[in-house]
Amino acid sequence: MTGIVRTYSGKGTIRTHFCPGVPCSFDIVLHGDGEIDVRCECPHTPDALKILQEDRKGPLVYVAIFGTLLDGRQVKIRKAYLGNTTLSTGLTYDFSSTSRVEIGVLRRIPGQSIEIHCGLANLVFAGCQVSQMDNTVARDYFDSVLDGYTFRFKHMRDYDQIFKDLESNGGASVTTEIVFSCPTDNLSKAEVVMHDALTLLSFATGVWIGPVYEEIYVDGKLAMSKLLRSKIFSYRPTDHVIDIDNFSKCDVKEFLEATYLPFKRYKKSLGLGGVIEYYAHAKQLNYLTTKFLIASVALECLHSYARQHFGQTGEWRRQNRFWCFISRGLLGRKVSFPRQFVRLLRHFNVKYEAEELTRLYKIRNKIVHEGVLPAKIDGLNEYRRLINFTDRILLTILGYEGKQFLNCARSYARETLVLASN
Repeated sequence: MTGIVRTYSGKGTIRTHFCPGVPCSFDIVLHGDGEIDVRCECPHTPDALKILQEDRKGPLVYVAIFGTLLDGRQVKIRKAYLGNTTLSTGLTYDFSSTSRVEIGVLRRIPGQSIEIHCGLANLVFAGCQVSQMDNTVARDYFDSVLDGYTFRFKHMRDYDQIFKDLESNGGASVTTEIVFSCPTDNLSKAEVVMHDALTLLSFATGVWIGPVYEEIYVDGKLAMSKLLRSKIFSYRPTDHVIDIDNFSKCDVKEFLEATYLPFKRYKKSLGLGGVIEYYAHAKQLNYLTTKFLIASVALECLHSYARQHFGQTGEWRRQNRFWCFISRGLLGRKVSFPRQFVRLLRHFNVKYEAEELTRLYKIRNKIVHEGVLPAKIDGLNEYRRLINFTDRILLTILGYEGKQFLNCARSYARETLVLASN
């Protein structure tokens, strides 16, 4: 079940490439899964009918909507597509926004401090720090300092009920707000740091976490709201790699602060953002075969980036000649994925068993070429071994050695990440 997060009403115009402007009254609804619905009611005019006529020709009709809310704030929707049309005394068009919706105007004054509140869908964690409100005390947040910015991850006021609903019904809901401050001229940089933190939290929790809205305050007053169309999946309790319930030590906070700089260093050159996205999405899928396949794609993605990264830095240059010679061989065969991947694992001192890589490759090939898991294997255990293998690779690259994580292949036991001995 997906809840409604924000609603807005106002008047404006619909603009298309074939019509300069159709007057309308609109209602905007932001859902917990990041979907943004816009309903426009238009008078029955020739210009309004053109939208319906274009829609019946076949291709999707894309529009822009500009207007003003009832409280006077400006609204900009730069791109939305038409879903349904209702004919009555007027015309009612139901659009889905494919771009963010901007409400209000932020006047950027150099050096002026602003406070940003972002609603996050499906981030579940036990708070590590205590806040007091209405004569009650709650352990409902933690602060994390990343790249000079202090980010506060705080439960929504009705977090407990939201969490119960998510566990019972699935769907997507805003569970947490992330709050931070910065000068207006540093907003873009701070937003990048925030998105990096959300990618790391997606890895830590096993649930893809995205921002649903962003509200910007100046001197305590709401200046601008952004409704963010995000990639959000239905919540399902899944296999965490970091203990999200360990509030005494605050593993989530420690994880973020320990891994942020390595992630920043390698997120582009090793494609860590995409790798983690594949990894987290694999955990959201229902069927074991597709879960295993997408998780293995994450590792293949990492391998592809690694060859490019180390080729550019020159760290593999000498080895490249050797491996090139081996790959050609007498039969002209290419080096297999496992043998090439070993170089990446050894470079970062990832502790692993050779069998882990060969089993991964054999199972992955069986799925790709025949669409099924190999016979006479325990598919669930093999999937958990793959996830644990991926966990250890990513945690090692992210510099998490000596700290504890959850081993899903051993009933989520807390273990210390150990590097391979040289």
